[in-house]
Amino acid sequence: RAEITALCYEYAWRIDQGHASTVWELFTEDGALELPWGNVAGRPALREAWAERSKRPLRTRHLVTNVRLARVSETEVEGTAALILFVRKHGEPMTADVAAAGEHIDLYRRDASGRWLIHRRRFDTVFSNDPSLPPLPSD
Repeated sequence: RAEITALCYEYAWRIDQGHASTVWELFTEDGALELPWGNVAGRPALREAWAERSKRPLRTRHLVTNVRLARVSETEVEGTAALILFVRKHGEPMTADVAAAGEHIDLYRRDASGRWLIHRRRFDTVFSNDPSLPPLPSD
């Protein structure tokens, strides 16, 4: 539990502290990321996507909480984590408006060394100030 919770926090910390170009390292070789604005699969594609994200002039803060985990097997765990996201572009006023709130729905896998990694991460948006994001299927 502690290692996977730390993985969730590390993901957010790297993005928020200017290390987005290294987020791909937190995924399995065949890992996948599903976001409202696109999907990326496989470490090479993840590496490229996070390198591109690191170039964007954004300041973010991800508040991650309510991590829930359920063991699937000795090497797999399913989990969810609530997320509130603040975003502003460099040079914009420092408002505290929430950009999005929702949850990560994840599958974690243990690698050969015993380290937990993200195998699949999907972000479901529940609330957003971005009208371009699609609504949840149940809305």
